[in-house]
Amino acid sequence: MMPLVYPKYSLWLILTLLILLPGTQADDDWDDFTNDLATDLAPLLALFGERLTKQYLSESISVLDNFTFALAPLGILTAVVSVIRVCGNSSLRAFVGRAQEGPGEAERELLSCVSETTAEVFNNGGISRVFGKPQMLEIVMWEDKNVKEGEHPLQIGTLRDALREGAWYREGYKGEHLDEQDYPPALDVPNLSLNTGIKRRSQGWFYFASVLGCVLQVGVLLFSALTVFLYPANFEKDGEPVAAYAFPLFLLGSILLCTGMFLCAFIIERSTKEFYLRPNKPSKIYWLQPGGQHIGDQVFGAFLDVNEGPRSQASTDIRYVKSTRLEGYRVNHAWLILTVLLTISGWALQFVGQRGLNASVALAQMGSTILMAFVRTWLRTKRIGSDESRLSQEECRLSSHKKQELDCFAFHLEGVESFNLRTNFADDASRVPSSLSATTTAAEPDASVGLGIRLIQTRVRLAELTSNAEQCGNKVWHDLPIRNTAYKLTNTIEKTMDLLSKLTTMTNGVCYFTLPFECLSRSEGVTMTSLEQITLKIERSENNLQWTVDVGELEAILGLWTWSLLKSNEGWLQPELGRLVGLHETEAKAEETDFYFHKWMFCETEAEMVSSSMISSSRQLFGFYSDSYPEDMDVLVVKTKNELDMMAAQDIYIHFLDNILENFQLSDKVQILSGSQNGYIASSDRLDGLVQCFRSGNLGSREDALLCIVPVLKRRNLLPDLAADTPTVSQQIDELATEGQWADAFSIIRWLCKRCEGPEFERSAFELGRLCRRALMVRGHPVIQQHGYYETFWILQAESRADYFRRFNQPLDKLRKPGWIDSRKEREWWKLFSMQMGWIAWRIADSSIVTALESHLGANGCLTLTNNAGISETDLDQAKSGLSSWLTLDMEKLKQVTISSSSTVTSPPIFNEYNFSRRQDFLCLRLVTLNGLTSLNHCLMVQWAEVCKLKIGDAATAFEYAARSGSDSAIETLCRQGLDINHGARSGAMTALMFVVSMDDEEATARVLAHGGMVNICHRHVPVLLMARSAGVIALLLEYGAVIESTDNHGNTAFHLACERDDLQTASLLLKKGARMDIVGSGMSITERISMCRVAMEEQP
Repeated sequence: MMPLVYPKYSLWLILTLLILLPGTQADDDWDDFTNDLATDLAPLLALFGERLTKQYLSESISVLDNFTFALAPLGILTAVVSVIRVCGNSSLRAFVGRAQEGPGEAERELLSCVSETTAEVFNNGGISRVFGKPQMLEIVMWEDKNVKEGEHPLQIGTLRDALREGAWYREGYKGEHLDEQDYPPALDVPNLSLNTGIKRRSQGWFYFASVLGCVLQVGVLLFSALTVFLYPANFEKDGEPVAAYAFPLFLLGSILLCTGMFLCAFIIERSTKEFYLRPNKPSKIYWLQPGGQHIGDQVFGAFLDVNEGPRSQASTDIRYVKSTRLEGYRVNHAWLILTVLLTISGWALQFVGQRGLNASVALAQMGSTILMAFVRTWLRTKRIGSDESRLSQEECRLSSHKKQELDCFAFHLEGVESFNLRTNFADDASRVPSSLSATTTAAEPDASVGLGIRLIQTRVRLAELTSNAEQCGNKVWHDLPIRNTAYKLTNTIEKTMDLLSKLTTMTNGVCYFTLPFECLSRSEGVTMTSLEQITLKIERSENNLQWTVDVGELEAILGLWTWSLLKSNEGWLQPELGRLVGLHETEAKAEETDFYFHKWMFCETEAEMVSSSMISSSRQLFGFYSDSYPEDMDVLVVKTKNELDMMAAQDIYIHFLDNILENFQLSDKVQILSGSQNGYIASSDRLDGLVQCFRSGNLGSREDALLCIVPVLKRRNLLPDLAADTPTVSQQIDELATEGQWADAFSIIRWLCKRCEGPEFERSAFELGRLCRRALMVRGHPVIQQHGYYETFWILQAESRADYFRRFNQPLDKLRKPGWIDSRKEREWWKLFSMQMGWIAWRIADSSIVTALESHLGANGCLTLTNNAGISETDLDQAKSGLSSWLTLDMEKLKQVTISSSSTVTSPPIFNEYNFSRRQDFLCLRLVTLNGLTSLNHCLMVQWAEVCKLKIGDAATAFEYAARSGSDSAIETLCRQGLDINHGARSGAMTALMFVVSMDDEEATARVLAHGGMVNICHRHVPVLLMARSAGVIALLLEYGAVIESTDNHGNTAFHLACERDDLQTASLLLKKGARMDIVGSGMSITERISMCRVAMEEQP
């Protein structure tokens, strides 16, 4: 309610007038009562009426409004005070108690204009005028038939944009094109009351009101003349003829009063200027007000209104009225004082004259005043109601949670029902490579723009209009949660690109990533689904080399997606949503996912198994918790502390990272660090760098970062190898054992065995066995040996990996469904592994504890080595003896001997024992390979690698034996232990490849080549290609890049040597591969070579 201001400036005037008025004698009859009522109340009624007067003045925009206001006027005192407040100086305003009042106060209450200080907002069905710049979006949507191919035919912008594009024009403007300086002032501040708050009646009703006012006012004057001149006897005053002064004063006072009231309204109305804008092209005007705005002590809710043509169509038959304060408008003080004097004196004269006339004249004047007050109010009673907002109550309520009125508005503009991103990580074929140029972008639309792309373009435009102070005339919408989250996502993407550009060479300054989505709309009862994708561009600045991505596009996608989800189910309002472990449902159901989750991602929150119905993995990788499927345990999910907008932003980051890392090659090293709750943490420089980008961008916690980044790295095969035999980890374990920290060493290996899967688990288990063997080999330290036997005992007692960790009170199936990570295949593998461990322990055990071991080892100490590969009994015995010798070798003692003998010239006898010079070494490797004893194979290769590092054995020979034995795992183990498969190449010695090629062992050659054997090297000036004799080996070497024309020191090529050997098959193969016949060698005459070539060519098919 407006405060009462009359006591400040009018009580003295009322009292004075009442004192000056002639007194009346009260009678008890009805005539006296009506006389007093008419003569006293009617003038006072005209004097007041503040609310109606202010309302009418604030909505007057024409001379016709002023004229209507002056007839049978109401609110005389308010009009006088108002004109002084609007146009008077401080001295005049002091007479009405407004000396210190600023222009904004009067503007807010009395004028129709908006300005930099005054604005209008929707207020639950009404229009409130407030100070400042509230958040209010006023946009024009117009049809443009001349757009470029593929662009949206409906353009969106402000009124300024519409005028600039020629879609709208200003009435009365004489120029052909409206210049910027001719635009109305405060054009970007919406005029709500004149355009949507009041449903203006047709102009004819305003003329009718003016005519009616004239008739009423003139009629009262004529009636008063009749009572005085024609029927004086019938209209006496207190039983006597009317006084001679009454009618002239009443007539003069009425004329002066109407003139003064007209001048008051006219002066106030002329302090503003109205501009009338109309469209050249079919248009609509929308007004959107976000909810939850605090202005002063009031909170204003969300509202959406539109001015459009019939049947909700764009039209050229609409008008926009812009009222602004007229700059430099000054009223001559003499005119202002004259206006005030005319009004006050006119009222006083009319009052005095009216008291001298018959009471019927006063009643007629009062009736005219009341009737005209009703008519003036009726002219603008068609006002907007609270139920006329285009936003439903449900939409207002849902949008208030994250202030998503822009997203809801975009859905209204494009007629969209839902918008959802799609995840197709399980199907690589549908992905667009990140190196390709954009096919459809929001900024540069393609010819085939779909509904979803148009929706994104519209939302991007709305983001521009509300985030740019130059385009948004009112307050910029900075406090939108979706916008803040989009900024965080943008910052994280840019930081990630800066990091990746440092890790690898990026010659191109532009990258792209795609986001597939589906958009659903309904039209006339028909549902249409559009499957599309948008490609977002990331550019690197040439000035500061910083990467940038369009935050408006990310805000649009993020906002539309979250709004669609929120509309579909209010369960998304949960403050703690769950994230899928992995990138699709199949991965989240796999046991190996559980392993790599605990290896790379687990920080504080344990993954739990929930129903797959909780997450629609084809759309998003997160979901909300529900009690609908309490017993289902299908997929792995981690409960986070994130709300919907943050989870959606993280999903978009996953899409980005998956696209960008598609063609990346990132080498990395890992180490195991001590943790808190988890015991240990796997650390990787590259992974930690990505996590730091994620966290510094405020996109989530470290756990959130790992849940988003690790599955992408795994999908792109960029996760570093992490097992117990990984070089950095193996070195860490060996150092702990050397320092006597055996418990920590075993703890790290068990931590890895519990979290590795597939080959990494097997290798970690082998390292567990190797560490047990190493502890058992420590003579003279019973505590260490006991530790080794204790660990071996638990391995032997367990029936599977799950059973092994269950005995340590570390179950693998906690919070999991029955039978999780305990398959039959894994039990069989563990049984074979434990048998090999028992066999090693049996060979190492001292005679004093053999009896104690028998009860625990049992059959495990009697490992059966079969003879199913044609190995003779003599060779079998040698192989067993050699295997036992290698696996019981005290490597620490051997290292000490090596160090002590490094200064002597003659090597001790032990050097000859372990230098791979015996056939027995090859046989023992061959034996364990044929029997599938992978654990013994691993231990044997580790021993060989240690011997090679001590420079006792030759690494080339070790690789040769591994290749010839048919064991790829043996070759891989030697490589992981730090041996070079091309050992000897630099010094000119024989390499492993040379050994197997010289033997014409095609299978062994293929294995060495597959693991990186170099083909274009020489030994004593003889290339590898020339060492081969069989066509199969030569074909393999050529396939791996051997130079076909390489020659020895005599100038011979492989073709010449084949001719000398009369090897027509090899010669024919070389000719097919492009061997030249005109290179002269040392062993054949030209005639013989030509003859041989002819024969070889004839052999070709």
